[in-house]
Amino acid sequence: MSEEMSFETSSVEGSSFTRPHFRKGYYAGKFVDIKPYADKDGNLIVGQYGKKLILTFEIYEMDKEGNVSERVTTKIENGEELPVELGMFIYHIYKDKKTGEDMTAFTKNSRITKLFKALGWDADLTKAIKPKDYLGNWLELNIDDYERTDKLTEKKSMASSIKDFNVFKGAAPGKKAAPEVKLTKDQEDKLANLEKLFKDKEISEDGYKKAVEQIKATK
Repeated sequence: MSEEMSFETSSVEGSSFTRPHFRKGYYAGKFVDIKPYADKDGNLIVGQYGKKLILTFEIYEMDKEGNVSERVTTKIENGEELPVELGMFIYHIYKDKKTGEDMTAFTKNSRITKLFKALGWDADLTKAIKPKDYLGNWLELNIDDYERTDKLTEKKSMASSIKDFNVFKGAAPGKKAAPEVKLTKDQEDKLANLEKLFKDKEISEDGYKKAVEQIKATK
């Protein structure tokens, strides 16, 4: 992908990575690379629904205030500790079910649009987007794990993957923390009730965090 490459957008609604394994949870992710999903000869791989991009993120711990802390590392076979990067596959071209034509996935409610909005894109769907303009920006990443099987040895092992993403609101190198938003009394009451449900284990951590975001976003 060249530095000037851009992708069409639309207002119509509509691996080569080594997988480390570490504690699942929420981390800060720095967007450091993007390339088309292709084979070793550079031929684009067409998935079930179309073509994908691979976005690479450096993974960092977050402190109690949600700010970037230390880089996450993983130990390889020779005992060396290496900094962790994770790749995320996401569709940027869909195949039209009726015509078979390529359609941009940068549409109003698509996952890739939500991702680049979280990275700072204004989501102006009348203009092309240049994804590399957002290199160096941050996301909050929800990291999960899964069991994978080595294609050569058939050995099974656990690996980490990016399950979901949110806007990163903490402080990071080159980024200022988002200003604190004053909550209403109703929001404070709802958050207190939500925290009680979470402590009583009546809702999951993922459900708790999503509900907190929804309450804070509603006035």
